[in-house]
Amino acid sequence: MAYWSLYRKWRPRTFAEVVGQEHVVRTLQNALRTGHVAHAYLFAGPRGTGKTTVARLLAKGLNCARGVTPEPCLECESCRRIAAGTSLDCLEIDGASNRGIDEIRELRERSKFAPQEGPYKIYIIDEVHMLTTEAFNALLKTLEEPPPHVVFVLATTEAHKVPPTILSRCQRFDFRRFGEDRITEHLRQVAAAEGIQISPEALRLIARHAEGGMRDALGLLEQCLAYAQGTESGAQVDEAAVSTVLGLVPEELIGRFIEAAARRDLPGALGVVDEVFASGADARQFVHSLAQKLRERVMERVSGPQGQGEALRDTLSVDDLLRWGDYLAGAEVELRAGASPRFILDLTVLRLVLGEGGEGAGDRYAERLAALEAKVARLEERLKAGPEGVATGPEEVAAGGLGEVLPEPRRRSEAVAAGRQEQADSDGERLPHVEPPAGGEMAALDQPVAGGERAAVPWPDILNEVRRRNIQVHALLREARPHVLREGTLHLILPDGLSFHKNSLEQPRVMAMLERVISRQLRMPVRLQFHLGDRDLGDGDVQKNPPGLQKGEGAPASGSRQPEGGAGKTEVMSARTESESSAAGVLPPSAWPEADALLRHPLVQKALELFEGRVVQVMPARAGRTEKVERAERDDRAGQVEPAARVERGEPAE
Repeated sequence: MAYWSLYRKWRPRTFAEVVGQEHVVRTLQNALRTGHVAHAYLFAGPRGTGKTTVARLLAKGLNCARGVTPEPCLECESCRRIAAGTSLDCLEIDGASNRGIDEIRELRERSKFAPQEGPYKIYIIDEVHMLTTEAFNALLKTLEEPPPHVVFVLATTEAHKVPPTILSRCQRFDFRRFGEDRITEHLRQVAAAEGIQISPEALRLIARHAEGGMRDALGLLEQCLAYAQGTESGAQVDEAAVSTVLGLVPEELIGRFIEAAARRDLPGALGVVDEVFASGADARQFVHSLAQKLRERVMERVSGPQGQGEALRDTLSVDDLLRWGDYLAGAEVELRAGASPRFILDLTVLRLVLGEGGEGAGDRYAERLAALEAKVARLEERLKAGPEGVATGPEEVAAGGLGEVLPEPRRRSEAVAAGRQEQADSDGERLPHVEPPAGGEMAALDQPVAGGERAAVPWPDILNEVRRRNIQVHALLREARPHVLREGTLHLILPDGLSFHKNSLEQPRVMAMLERVISRQLRMPVRLQFHLGDRDLGDGDVQKNPPGLQKGEGAPASGSRQPEGGAGKTEVMSARTESESSAAGVLPPSAWPEADALLRHPLVQKALELFEGRVVQVMPARAGRTEKVERAERDDRAGQVEPAARVERGEPAE
């Protein structure tokens, strides 16, 4: 007699011998007992859980010589042929190799013929999810209304790939994985019946690596038995033999690696890795074994100290164990992708021992976070105390006020603010153009003006704001360069030949938008005048009173000052009286000294520095606003005003 593998020899012959699928067995036995057999079944589940075996038992129960019965006799010709796979009425089809529409058409034609030996013709289609879409469509009609003598049994490991139209026409049974205890007990019974001497530890190790499949467990047992028969121990199967057959890393190496990693002993951990590769073990198997052992350590850490887990209790926290789990899971994915095993494993060891940021990174991050939280708490306390609780002088700030949060002032922002302030007091001497530096710095018109002061025009900021509002206007304006700011008029030069750009930019609506943007950036009323030709304009080329700018509407009078505030922006529209400006929500020139003092307040300055912010607009007192402005603000709060309307009123669009 030919030799049979253990999984074939110990395949269940009756429903009573089926292990671990009681919910399926009971339902099918009751259906056979009552005669309520469906025309199509779908058996879904992992490999090695008994799908094909139960399908054959169902065929025996349908075609047994005793009739339809839940307990076939196993002696009749039909039962013997079904068990041997030679029955003409029980056809097993491999869906992976017979997946086309032609095979399904042939099956559909053959199903019309009556069975030859029993009352039913059973079609068992294994791996049915491998059928093509056309094949499923061809099977659909026959599966919905099969001949009365036909029963279909579809088996698959990936039920989610079966079309819903097929699923809805079948009774579905989900086969479950076997637990380690169930596999261990079944292997013990098989070993006792076969006369195999095997240790309980070896049985448990085989059950663990079978991953819930009984067929895989029996195959591993047979392989370990064949290995042990050629050793000095004879037919005795122990844990060492199973580890050798499975290519497992010895438990002793796994324990040494965990101890070294827990002590942050990088040379010791890398030394264990060297031993693993020297022994010829697979890197993926090492990572898998380490992950399994890590799971045991997590359970020990949560439930209480047991064995080696007690020694690690004081060195590894639950967070450390979870972090290790993340690293090992990532290493398994990278190794499966075919990367360099040694490089991936060494990198994983570095992460396990040192962490992402190197040695002591977690402690450093915790200290920095605690210090920052303490500073924020002190700042909140001072802000709640009001102006009297905030340092108001340089001496107080240096002595431990808000300066401890941001010890160094933003010198560049202060210099920019000073440049804008000096521009308000200048008499508008001609200033040559300077190309804007990279990174959005100020484009300085830094020719000395009256009194030796200097002025600055934030040209890159102006271009960015114009681009945000209208990209077409930005494309025209970027060809221009600022030449001189005099008497409230900014003169811009366009290269020769760009008359189209000049005419387009001088259109009333475009000019109005540009003047609003530039006035907001400079925090003073500004008019624009474009010139063609890259030349040094003389006094006669610059109009003292450009069109539309009446006398007295230029720069603020001598002695008046603009509000400061870093890179703050205050929109001041030209050609308006102070009362009109106040009514429109724009700060009039007479209120600039008060606003200047407000923006120089230490609380405002430190708030700007702390949050890296800037002043967008300084508004007049609420009492001076008109009913129209108040109604518009109420609409803003209710979300009823479009961004374009807010821009038209001189407010920033979101």
